[in-house]
Amino acid sequence: MDIDESPSAAMVGQLFLEVGNPENDDMSGPADLEEQDARYRQALATFLDQSLEIDSYLVHPDVPLLEDIARKVLECPNSLRLAFIRGISDMALGPQQPHWGMIQRAYIAYVQWVLHGRIESDLANATGADSPGDYRRRPREINPDQLSHCPATVHCCNHCGRWSTRVICERGCQLQVGPNAVTIATRYCSADCRRLDLPYHIPACAQQGKFIRSVYFMMQFLNVVGANTSALVAKTCEEKQGITVVTEKPRYVDAMLGRHFLGGFDRSAFHTRRQAIMAFQDDYSSELGYVLGPLKEWLWRDLVSYIEEVTILVKNVLNPLLRIHPDDTKTFNILEPHTILRVTLKTDAVFAVDLSAGRFGWAEYVMPWRDFEHQRIWTILSITPSTVSASRPVVSESIHLPEVSKIHYHRTIFKFGVEHCREVFRTYYGANLDILDVACLDGTEFQRLLRLIEAVMGQVCQDALGELPLRHPYGRLYPTPEFELRVTCQRVVPFRLPLSSLWVTQDRAELLEEMTLEQLKMIWVDRLERLGGT
Repeated sequence: MDIDESPSAAMVGQLFLEVGNPENDDMSGPADLEEQDARYRQALATFLDQSLEIDSYLVHPDVPLLEDIARKVLECPNSLRLAFIRGISDMALGPQQPHWGMIQRAYIAYVQWVLHGRIESDLANATGADSPGDYRRRPREINPDQLSHCPATVHCCNHCGRWSTRVICERGCQLQVGPNAVTIATRYCSADCRRLDLPYHIPACAQQGKFIRSVYFMMQFLNVVGANTSALVAKTCEEKQGITVVTEKPRYVDAMLGRHFLGGFDRSAFHTRRQAIMAFQDDYSSELGYVLGPLKEWLWRDLVSYIEEVTILVKNVLNPLLRIHPDDTKTFNILEPHTILRVTLKTDAVFAVDLSAGRFGWAEYVMPWRDFEHQRIWTILSITPSTVSASRPVVSESIHLPEVSKIHYHRTIFKFGVEHCREVFRTYYGANLDILDVACLDGTEFQRLLRLIEAVMGQVCQDALGELPLRHPYGRLYPTPEFELRVTCQRVVPFRLPLSSLWVTQDRAELLEEMTLEQLKMIWVDRLERLGGT
């Protein structure tokens, strides 16, 4: 019997048939997620039950891998589809196999298309379908190296609505930023449209100019804080089939030495500036909703009338990012929900603000909403009203977890940093001037203010990581008896003895770096037993 005709091959085909069309799932909204989880749970449980009954003779080559994936996915309380896609990602990014059946090929080809950024022009090629809903056609094999890149950013004419990048407003709303000189401005398809729109645009031009500059002030705050107080330590970074793959370094040695869990962002593992920006912004993207309150209060109170947090699935990504964490779990940023701000100014202009756009390779952090919606949104998952000043509260059972502690540290740094920046600004420019009015005077003042923010926030970060740990042993890494990473904080650390007596001395650091994870565990457990710290 041929392997393609074996019961195990039919079982694999049935699994991919029952989980359903991944394209329809990709376009579904939050209301459909419960049904989606139930469908995946039923299909995976049925697959595992059937796998117990198959004969070992002529077993489909993918059965052992799919069994392992199914068990792990079924442990997830929700988002089973995402967990399943992560599980088969190695299969999807590898070469196409001759033993794949038609439905399996179609599913994997679609997953491959998603992992490369949901580029619409590649969809038909990926699935071999005449239309997005035609899932039954046999997919063509695609070469990831030939996938098209995100098209050059195009903008909607502010007067007639046609798509063009030819003419820009050269008045107050224009700003050129970044090493690649990205120009942010109101766009027109022709000089005639610009002239006809001028009477309507002039009243809003100055306010839009202020708003655009405020976004880049926010970016400067985020860049300085992230550069000085990062928890990400990259071991390697490489490009694989059009995806940037960052492998993170386990920090067990740092924990055994009692080092602080935050530090300067280390760029040594990255070969290009783009790679560093992607990892850097991906690391802080999850905490934006928690730390921006003081900045919105300062910069947006007189500009903005309404703010919404819009959570989306993204498309047309220049470079997807895969992070391999120290516990060997993987996160694809193209699969994770991405939250941006939809901001309505008091002039009624609506903008998209994406303060972690660089995690997908995008260069523009602010653009008119209709441009953003056309170019970057695949599906809107949720819309949550926000306010000018408030940040959401941090709710967590364990303050000792590094990710939660990082948010608390950064909230404190942003709060004191914004207050200090406001004081320094008033000292230099006087109490009657607004920072955005000064920023719009000329490019020199704008750059000077960026440098002021960099200097002030850099000092605030140094104080937070320098003086505070000297007075209180907060923010230092330690392993639990189960060798899980935790962070010291104001609450009692769950050890009978002070951690200072358990931490390994600095002179053993080089020796520890050469040891395996199992050897490190043995050393730590032995210290706990000898010193009575369990």
